Amino acid sequence: MTKNLNNIVQKSTQYFLDNDQMLLELDSHEQAVSHRIAVYIEQLVNENELSIDCEYNKHLGDPKRINLGEINHKECTECGCRACRDIVQKGIGQVEEKLFRPDILVHERNTDKNNIIVIEIKKERVCPFDKAKL
Repeated sequence: MTKNLNNIVQKSTQYFLDNDQMLLELDSHEQAVSHRIAVYIEQLVNENELSIDCEYNKHLGDPKRINLGEINHKECTECGCRACRDIVQKGIGQVEEKLFRPDILVHERNTDKNNIIVIEIKKERVCPFDKAKL
């Protein structure tokens, strides 16, 4: 199963590069990139009746939350994204529960079963907040 999932992600990314690389050249927002890759994933996965969602912020009926534990403040300072700036500004060593929404999620909605793939898209840098979420 894992090999098949890797294959789906690799093919979807290649389809994006073959057909939509202009989005990167235009410096389009990460959400535009995520959406196009999600479209290709959906074409490859959907025989399983799974949902492919971008920016999905729910866990059952509640907001999606995660306890991230220890995050490296130096890495957050270097990253400088909004989430990392917030972590540095608050001076938190242990990051308690934080709301989040994965860029792309392949899952079965309204259940804790079949959470198959979670993807965070970054065009320029690896974000310590995103690494902790994954």
